[in-house]
Amino acid sequence: MSKKILKCISLMLAIFMMIVSLGACKKDKKAASGNKNGTKTAMTTKRTVTAKKSTTSVSKTNKNANNETAKNSKTGASSGDESLNVDNAEYNPSLTGTTSKEEMNDLLDNSPDADLPIVQFDQNMDLGGRTIKIVYDTSSSGSPGKKPTEVTLRQNPKAIVAYNMIENAKKKMNFNINWVYRSVDNMVYEYIEAVAAGTKYADIILSAPKRVFPILAVKKLLVPMDRFIDFENDPTYNFGCIVSGTDFLGRKWGLVTNPYSIGYVTFYNRDIFAKEGLKDLQELYEEGGWTWEAMVDIAKAATHDNNGDGIIDQWGVLLNSLDNATHALILSNGTDIFSYDSVNNTYNFTGTNDLKVVRALQLVNDMISSRLTTPDNTVKFDKFPSALVIGKIVSDGLAYNTYGMNFGIAPLPKGPDVTETQFVDGNGVNAYFIPVNTDPKVAAAIIREAFTYWDISKPEYMNKKDMMVTNITPYLSSQADVEWAIEHFQSPRISHLKCFDDFRRNFNQNVLGRIIINESTPAAALQSQAAALDSVLKSQLQN
Repeated sequence: MSKKILKCISLMLAIFMMIVSLGACKKDKKAASGNKNGTKTAMTTKRTVTAKKSTTSVSKTNKNANNETAKNSKTGASSGDESLNVDNAEYNPSLTGTTSKEEMNDLLDNSPDADLPIVQFDQNMDLGGRTIKIVYDTSSSGSPGKKPTEVTLRQNPKAIVAYNMIENAKKKMNFNINWVYRSVDNMVYEYIEAVAAGTKYADIILSAPKRVFPILAVKKLLVPMDRFIDFENDPTYNFGCIVSGTDFLGRKWGLVTNPYSIGYVTFYNRDIFAKEGLKDLQELYEEGGWTWEAMVDIAKAATHDNNGDGIIDQWGVLLNSLDNATHALILSNGTDIFSYDSVNNTYNFTGTNDLKVVRALQLVNDMISSRLTTPDNTVKFDKFPSALVIGKIVSDGLAYNTYGMNFGIAPLPKGPDVTETQFVDGNGVNAYFIPVNTDPKVAAAIIREAFTYWDISKPEYMNKKDMMVTNITPYLSSQADVEWAIEHFQSPRISHLKCFDDFRRNFNQNVLGRIIINESTPAAALQSQAAALDSVLKSQLQN
C-alpha cells in the first residue's frame, strides 16, 4: 500500500472521529440543559443507574452543587467533593473480614415478618487507625465531632457528653472520623450513584428524614439497624424516639440522635385564659376534655373585636404556620394524607377516601370562615394576642420563651375519630443510618460505641431525666412546665411528609389553598386533586 493511500485513510479516520466527538458533545449539552418534568429550576443532568437489581433515575442538580461549593470555599468548610475519594475503594468484606457476602445478603433481607436474629459482632474491634467517613446533610442540626463552645454548653449541657463519648470511642476502637458535609440532594444523588457503581460512599450516613428516610429504606439502600440492636428488649434502646424515630415497614432503620422529642404542641396564653375565665389547659387535658370541640369553644370565648371597628384584636386560635398546623390536626385525628403500599412498592394519596382527613380540613375551614382563627401566617404570639397556638415546640416555643410570654404547653387536642391523644412529630429526628455499600458490622459497632450518649455502661453518659430536661427547657417558660411535659408527653409518632416536598407543596397550594380562600369545600378540593397528588407520590420512588 502506497504512502499516499495510507495518508488518505488516516485523514478520513481523523475526520470521522471528530464528527463522532462533536455529536457526543452536542448530546451531552442537550442532556445537561434539559428539564422535562418542570420541577427543578436548576440545570439538571438525568442519568439512569442500576443499584443492585433495580433501575433508579437520578437527577443531579449541578447548580445547587456549584452554589454549595462556592459557599464552602468562602467559609472554609469542606464541600465534601474532595473527600469523596476517602476510602472510596469498592466494597470488599475481606478488607476487614467481619462480614461475608452471605451475611450481607442475609442483612438485606428486609421482610418485616422474618424471624431474623440479632447479628453478633466484636464491640471492641480494633480498626487499626482507619478513617471512618460519615456523611451528614445540611438539614441535620449541630456540628458533629466538634468540641462545643462555652455558649453551646450553656445552651446544651449534653453537648460535651456527646463529644467526649465520640473521642473515647475513637481511642477505644482506634479510628478517626472524616465528617463530610453535604446538601440533602447531593448526598442522596451521590449515594445512589455510588451504589450503582459498586463503590463505597460512606461508612455511616447522618441525616434528618427529609429526602432520605424512608425513601432510601424503600429503595433497599440501607441496612436495617434492628439487625444489630435489640430495640425490644435492650433497655439502652427500647425507650422514647429510639423506638419510634426510624420505624418503617415493621423494621427499625437507624439510631436517632435524640431519644426524646416533642413535635407539634398546643401553646396557650395563660394571661388570656385567666382574663376570660377559662380552665387551665393542662388541667383540661388531664381530665380528658382537651378535644377539637373544646378548642373551638375556647376560640369562641377568646376571640374579640374589643373596640368595635370590625378588626379582631384577640384571636382564639392561631394555626402557625397554617399548612403545618393543619397537617398536625390531621395527625391528631389518627391518620395522614398518604400511605405506602408495600405490595406494589408505591405511595398512594389516601386523603380523598379518608373521612378523618376530611373532618380535619373541615375544622380548619370552619374556624377560618367563623373568624376564630386567621389564615395570616405572619401573626405571632408576641405581636398579636391569641389564646391558643397550634405550632412546633422547637421554633415557636423558643421564640415565645425569648419574648417572655406567660404561656403553657399541652398536647394537640384529641380528634373525634380517636380514643387516645395523638403525639406527633412532623419533622422526625436526626438519625445514623448504615449504607449498603460498607461493612455494616463496623458501622454498627461505631454507632453503638460513639453516639449513644445515654448509655449508662459508657464512661460518660447523661441520664434520661437530665437529657429530657436539657431537650425541653429552652422551649418552655417555667420549670413547672418542663416537669409537666416530661410527665405527660409520650414518644411521638413520626410523620414522613417532609420527605415528599413536591407532594406537600401541591397539597398545600391546590387543596389547602382552595379551602382557605373558600373556593372549594374540603371534600371537593380533595377529590379534584386526587389524581394529580397520587401521580406526584408515585413518581417519588422513580426520582
